[in-house]
Amino acid sequence: MHPNDKVTDVLGSFLREIHLGRRDSRWLLLLENEEDKTENLPKDMDLSAMKERQNQIALLGRMSLQRMVGLDDNEYFLLLKDCRFLTVKRNRYGEKVHFKGEVFKRFLVDQGLDGAEHDRTDHAWLTKKCHFVLLGGKEPGYFKSAVEQIDSGVLESGLPRIHNLLGMQRDIQAAVRKIPMDSVSSDESSDEELAEDNDEECAEVNAATDCTKNITRNGDAKSDGSNVEFPILNKFQIDTDLSKIENANFVKDLIGECFALQSRYNPKKKATNEYRRYKSTITSYCVSLPKGHKNDAAFDRYHLRIPYIQDFIDVMSRRDDG
Repeated sequence: MHPNDKVTDVLGSFLREIHLGRRDSRWLLLLENEEDKTENLPKDMDLSAMKERQNQIALLGRMSLQRMVGLDDNEYFLLLKDCRFLTVKRNRYGEKVHFKGEVFKRFLVDQGLDGAEHDRTDHAWLTKKCHFVLLGGKEPGYFKSAVEQIDSGVLESGLPRIHNLLGMQRDIQAAVRKIPMDSVSSDESSDEELAEDNDEECAEVNAATDCTKNITRNGDAKSDGSNVEFPILNKFQIDTDLSKIENANFVKDLIGECFALQSRYNPKKKATNEYRRYKSTITSYCVSLPKGHKNDAAFDRYHLRIPYIQDFIDVMSRRDDG
């Protein structure tokens, strides 16, 4: 057995669970363009254009296979590379990554995903063509293309939930952690070999950039010494060593300000806030301090007079969207 076969089979099992377990179908985005990520938007965009673009990206994210399997960028790159869906070619400008559509089509056949479809298409929300896969039953009225699904407005309400998604994610994540790190090195593919994949079936990602030099696992250090376990904190150069009292206090203040910001943005939520579960796209709810108290003494009086029982009931009775 090829060392890659284990990871390939786990991914195949993941997709098969979705494909065979649902009557309704869905198109999933196989690989996001770097330009179609919020953190890579131009800094000089008009505010209204920025908000509109961020909303488009958020809706596209609901189709993302990467987010569905619960892997960060580094881990997902490892997964696709180990399944031989990516070709990394080094040139004088750095490295180019191509998604090999023909290889993915053979994978669908080999894994018994009968009726699943692969498509490479463009859309106004995409900076360049992307690869998609259709999974699930083709009931009357199903979306015959990813473009139809995007334009239908179904992403506004969100796609239907996947049964046992967390368990399926754990299997994928465990398999990825066993991938040897040397498997992410550049392929010694010539231009002629890449041409055989048919450029029309290959999506170029991260053109003219070195895509493998900083590939690390969660908690490892990048080549610049930074920690990638908490990519958002790392982006803003926040020291995550909470053994230092000043760092621990800073994180507490940061959380408090984030809660206050959510409260101002949507005051009707009363004493509840939303957050993403760690390394997940699932939204959960928590109870924070009541809004509107002028000072700590006013809060103490409220707390003694009206316990938070109703707040907890309200939160626990919400249907979690994960």
